[in-house]
Amino acid sequence: MNRTEIYRGHWSNILRIIFSNIYSVFIFIAIFLKHSESSKILTCIIVFTLAVISYSMLHWRSNYFYIEDNMFIYVKGVFGKSTEQIPLNKITTVDMESDAIGRILGAITLKLNSGNATLDESEFKMIVKSVDAIEIKKLILGQDNKNDDANIENNKLKEFKATTKDIIIYALTQNKFSWMLILYVVVDKLKDLFKEKIANNIENYANMTKTFFIYKNKTALIFNIILIILSVYILATIISIIIELVRYNKFKIFKNKDSLNVQYGLINLKQYSIPIDKIQAIKFKQNIIQQFFNLYKIESVVIGDDKSNSLLFPIVNNKLKNKFITELLPEYSVESPINKPPRRAISRFIIKRTIIILLLSIISIILFDIVFNKISFPISIKYIVILILMISQAVLGYINYLNNGISVEENLVLLTRGTITKLTYIIKKDKIQSLEVQQSIFQKRKELCTYKIDIATNSFGETIEIKNMEVNKFMNIL
Repeated sequence: MNRTEIYRGHWSNILRIIFSNIYSVFIFIAIFLKHSESSKILTCIIVFTLAVISYSMLHWRSNYFYIEDNMFIYVKGVFGKSTEQIPLNKITTVDMESDAIGRILGAITLKLNSGNATLDESEFKMIVKSVDAIEIKKLILGQDNKNDDANIENNKLKEFKATTKDIIIYALTQNKFSWMLILYVVVDKLKDLFKEKIANNIENYANMTKTFFIYKNKTALIFNIILIILSVYILATIISIIIELVRYNKFKIFKNKDSLNVQYGLINLKQYSIPIDKIQAIKFKQNIIQQFFNLYKIESVVIGDDKSNSLLFPIVNNKLKNKFITELLPEYSVESPINKPPRRAISRFIIKRTIIILLLSIISIILFDIVFNKISFPISIKYIVILILMISQAVLGYINYLNNGISVEENLVLLTRGTITKLTYIIKKDKIQSLEVQQSIFQKRKELCTYKIDIATNSFGETIEIKNMEVNKFMNIL
């Protein structure tokens, strides 16, 4: 490939550098010139401001990139130059992101990720012209500029879109605990903005609430706690739906030649492309609610990739999941049944976690009685709470047993595990880094073992543990 033209950042980079450095001018003046004459201060402001503007323009001019001989070359530095080279065939994702202001100005953030597993950020990141970003994306992915639109049109059958209903279902099935914590923090911070009179009223209300908790009958107490939790949960759900609708607005993924292209977002428009041959594995995620309704979140696993660029589809049902794989990633289609742990392994999934929760429950109740000695519950209530917790752990252990499994085909391995969050991986055998078989003394008695499979993702890789399977039965994974 001949050398392309030289590309520089969008002109808005100059303004960004100016505004990010101009504050240092005022800090300098505030510290060293606070007792000086106003004319001297004004002169210094003008001189330093011009210096910052000149530096910003020089920085913009000195940082540029181009493509030559199938190599992405990034030159940076103002007073000293450094050159970074990334082979085009090593680039794993091309990410383009823009907010509302960027779309008005014709600017977009271009990020390139390669197979460098030691970095937690993109090797290249710069705000560039939208037309330049699109041009670079086509050159890196080997797309024909003239026929690109025709290629996309020809692949319309291989395009999947998330509807508003899909996104709402995704929001409804997400964990709301984090949103409830955020609401608590926001309310806690807002109270500092209230006037003293309002703050005193809140303090009085808090004291009344504390008195209510201590002296009111236990039935009313439990009812009010449930009512408060339910109200906060409903509010958190509404906020979650709004946030997800904005985040995944007009979500679509399509296959163009040998790459997957993802686009979504209302305020922040996000676009990224993943070469299919760079994908290490396909991952399906399900929380406990999604497991009940057979819903999946689909992600890709790519070496050195930004985690925000791993999403392939926010939520699909079982039928759409199979169609998604068949049409977009047929090479990851698994037909063989999943081998589950033997029935003699069930106790290994249940007993350990049940004993742990029993001990923690007893300790928690003892500490509760010590700290809140004015609030006493009948001993029968305590036994019921412990029993409920133990039963729940037994149920979760059984779910863990059901979720564990391995399926091995000629070129593919399917691994599934998890309890609260179920993870299912489909991995090509040539992408597996290592296989380790572990066996404790308790597993040995039942002829069981734990398989540990490593795939390359970041600097530490990703290890998938499938516990309590038949010993030496799946040594053909590699």
